[in-house]
Order: sequence, then C-alpha cells, then structure tokens
Amino acid sequence: MKKILSYLLAIFFLVPLTVFSQTGWFQVYSGINPSQNNITNIVFVNQLTGFASGGSLSSGYVIKTTNSGQSWNTVLTGGTAFQSLSFVSDLIGYAVGGYNPNSLIYKTTDGGQTWTQQISGTVYCYFDSYFINANTGYVVGDWGNIRKTTNGGNTWSGCASGTPDYLYSVCFVNLTTGFSVGTVGQIVKTTDGGSNWSQLIQLGSSLNRVKFLNETTGYVVGTGGKLLKTTDCGGSWQILSLGITSELTDLFIVNQNIMYIVGVNGLILKTANGGQNWTQQSTGASNTLLAVYFLNDQTGYTGGANASIYKTQTGGELLPLPVLISPPNNSYNVPLTTTLAWSNISGVTNYLVQVSSLSNFSTITDSATVTLNQRVIPAGKLQVNTTYFWRVRATNSLGTGPWTDPWNFGTTSVGINQISSEVPSVFKVYQNYPNPFNPETKIKFDVPERTFVTLKIYDISGKEITSIFNGNVNAGKFEANWNASEFSTGVYFLKFASDKFSSVKKIILTK
Repeated sequence: MKKILSYLLAIFFLVPLTVFSQTGWFQVYSGINPSQNNITNIVFVNQLTGFASGGSLSSGYVIKTTNSGQSWNTVLTGGTAFQSLSFVSDLIGYAVGGYNPNSLIYKTTDGGQTWTQQISGTVYCYFDSYFINANTGYVVGDWGNIRKTTNGGNTWSGCASGTPDYLYSVCFVNLTTGFSVGTVGQIVKTTDGGSNWSQLIQLGSSLNRVKFLNETTGYVVGTGGKLLKTTDCGGSWQILSLGITSELTDLFIVNQNIMYIVGVNGLILKTANGGQNWTQQSTGASNTLLAVYFLNDQTGYTGGANASIYKTQTGGELLPLPVLISPPNNSYNVPLTTTLAWSNISGVTNYLVQVSSLSNFSTITDSATVTLNQRVIPAGKLQVNTTYFWRVRATNSLGTGPWTDPWNFGTTSVGINQISSEVPSVFKVYQNYPNPFNPETKIKFDVPERTFVTLKIYDISGKEITSIFNGNVNAGKFEANWNASEFSTGVYFLKFASDKFSSVKKIILTK
C-alpha cells in the first residue's frame, strides 16, 4: 500500500456548537429489561422494519420492529451481548458479539425469524461487522482480530490487521478499500480486500466508529469529543474540535450535509451543513447513547444504556413554531371579541392559545385548546383600554412544542371600533348619525396614518363635558359611540383632534 506521507494534518478547527434545551425526540419502548442492558446497534431495512442489538456480559438479544419502532419483539438471544448488526437485504442479516471464550456470529436469511450460528474459528469478541454484499463481509474485535468471509458466512478466515489492540468499528468504501478503528486511537486501512492492513495514525485514546460518505470522505468519532475527517480516502486526517470533551460513540451520515453523532449523557449532535456548524439535541434523558440510525433526513432512531430507544420524525428538531399573524404585534384599538390567528402547521393535532394581561403569563385571561389556527376570544373576557399578551404552542403525535414569543395588543376604549383596515388618503370626520339623537349616536372618522387622537364633547359654553377617546390609533376607518343619557337636551360640539388635523361638528341631543 502506498505509504502515507502525512499521518495527521495538525489543523484543529473550532466548530461552532449551539445548544437547545428542549427535545425533538420521544422514547419508544424496547421491551427489554433496562437493568444492566444496553442497546448497542440499530439498523432498519425499510420504513417499517428494523432491528436493534444489545445486552450485557451475561445475556444478549436482537429485537425487531415491524411498525416503525412502536413495539419490539425479541428474535434472538445469546449468552452475552450482541454488539453489531449488518443487513444486506430485508431478509439477510448478521448479528455479532461475544465475550471470551464465546465468539458470536449469527446469520438470518428470513428477516430475523430464524438465526443460525456460524463458526468464526476464534474465541474473540466481535464489536462490529460490515458486509459489502451478500457474500463478502468482515468482523472486527479483540486483539486486532479481523475475520473475512467470501461465501456468505459459511467460512471465515483471518486477516493481518497490523495492530494487536482491540478494533471497534469497520467500514468499506468499495470491494478492496476499507478502514477500521480501535482502542488506542489507531486507524488501519486495507487496499487489497482485507488481506493486509496498515496503520495510518495512532492517537492514544479510543476511536469508536468510522463511517464514510463516499470513497474519499469519511469521519471517525471517539473519546474526548474527537471528530476526525478525511477527504482523501485516509491519506490525511483533520481533527475537528467540537469544543466538548464527552465521549462520542457512534455517527450516522444522512447525506453530504446532514450527519448525527451520539455519545455519553444523552449527547446528540447534528450538522446540516457538512460539519461547519453543529447543534446539540437531547432526548430529554441522560442515558449514554451507543447507536444512531436514520432512514432519511427526518426519521431516525438512537439507543443506548438501560435498553433505551428514542425516535424522531422531525430530524431531531423541535416541533415547528406557529407564526403569529393577527392582530399585528403592538396593535391598538383591538375589539373586545377579536380573532387571534396564526399559521397552520401540517400534522398538528391541536393548538393551545393563551391570553394574559401580564407579559409573564402568571395570570391567564383566556386559554383554549383548538384544532384550527385561530381563536375568537369570547365576549366578557377582555377589558377596555387594556394591553394583552398572547402566545400559541402546537401539539402533534410527537409531543408539544415550545411557546411562540408573545405578541401584544391594546383593546379599544369605550365605544370605539376599527371598522375597516383600508388606509384612507386624508383625515376626515363625518357628521354623527343619527342627528338629532336620543340618547346614543355614532361618530365615524378616517385616519390615514398611525397617530394620537382625541374625541371630546363640549357644551354650548365651550366647556368640555366628556372625553370619548384619548389614545393612539393605526391607519384605518373608525366608529365611536356616545351615550348621552346622563346629559340634558341641547346643542353640543364634537371635537376631533390629532397631531395634524382637527375638526368640530355640531350635534343635537333631544329627549
């Protein structure tokens, strides 16, 4: 094999990491006793059917789902943990594991209904397996042991791994070129179909998983938050610093942009731009995660300690936030029975909308769960001349998303309503109707821009006797009501005033 001239590019990239506290994952139950049992590997063969392996030193299992993870059934048991699964089709798959002196390699040809133990020829534990096709596959394990089959597992032969230390993961990019990583931070490579392996680098601390996107670009994760990347088929490696020291246990490459990494304490990292930036996700639990698998950019699974399995149908992201629409933020003169509206989100079961006179929502004025993306506030809930805050959150089969940032609106003063959002070209005050009146009359006016407005009533002597409205209004057409039941018959004057316009109308009250 061509000598690697550069073991390691001494370039350390600080990759921006964003942390979110809420979760886009939910737990599905494996049916396995959580006591001392781990989920070590997850693989799906189609949208509905998947397998997970795991166990402990004293017991092992392979479980299967046929309903997208809603329920799982045990299809294989063993005397110690099964560490890895590899499927070449819906029907043909392998489960490997063991603990000295028990070496476990099992094969199924009927989609996991029955399994046949194969003879590896060793007593080693195997931590990982990789099948290039139905005939050719590899297992790696204790003491640098690599075994290869070219006849679908009927027989296995040893390969010269080039390392005496444990190998935890194996991956091939074509029929001849493959990589394996292990316990002392070694990366070994073969270019002759596994017959011979050469060590590329040794970092001194464990590397746990190697995966390749294509024949040139691959990634390795390990202890101390290590993420390594190659773009020249292992000729050189970059260490990408995530700014964390947690152990990373597994990774899954969805496409050239999207990749997931899992690790201890429930750690999940996601990149959506090929590793330039990473966001931290969470299952909501602190279980160490050992396996991750995605069917597409939205649906994925992760599992680990306590036989836990978690699923996402949103790429691990939170349920999308509704977008508030109306009344617009900071609106004034909103009717007391206004309709709150927000964007609709596909797949949402219901929305919870809350209204409060306090920005921290410590007291609730109105609260309702609705299936449509609007809520008509019932009469009697809102008070005049009051500022209210409102927010919405969505719920679907995955759970409930976060609250939107609250918007606020101010309610109308007594007797004033916006009757049209059409923007007039000029200020205008119409003659009251009816006139004469007893005891109520309506006053309409147009405002072409947001401004401060007063509506006041004066008697025949010019004395102000009441103020109908005093506040800000948005551009639009408005109607005010004046109830003069407490005043006597006579001539009065209505004065409308704003920063740029004023008008006086003569009005007559008859009783």
